[in-house]
Amino acid sequence: MPGTNAVPIICEKCHSTAVAREVLSFRALPGLLPIASMKPFEKDGVLCSICHIKRIAWLDDETKIGLCQTCYEREKELSTRDRDSQRRVEERSDAI
Repeated sequence: MPGTNAVPIICEKCHSTAVAREVLSFRALPGLLPIASMKPFEKDGVLCSICHIKRIAWLDDETKIGLCQTCYEREKELSTRDRDSQRRVEERSDAI
């Protein structure tokens, strides 16, 4: 559309899908985030420390790191998985 200033418009569902895909593309280094000490956060206007797209839902008071719900859930799941795999490695080492 040369010569026009038209902005492409997408529906809410397509926008939400694109935002979700973008948010899920970010990942912190394992063990970097203090997931266990994070508490729910209710204020508006502060963006997630990882994706910088969504508003934070969880905040660590000491480090001032805040995560949106999507990043928090992903990082919590990944940290649990990493901890479980480390425990299995240690158990195998003890058995040898």
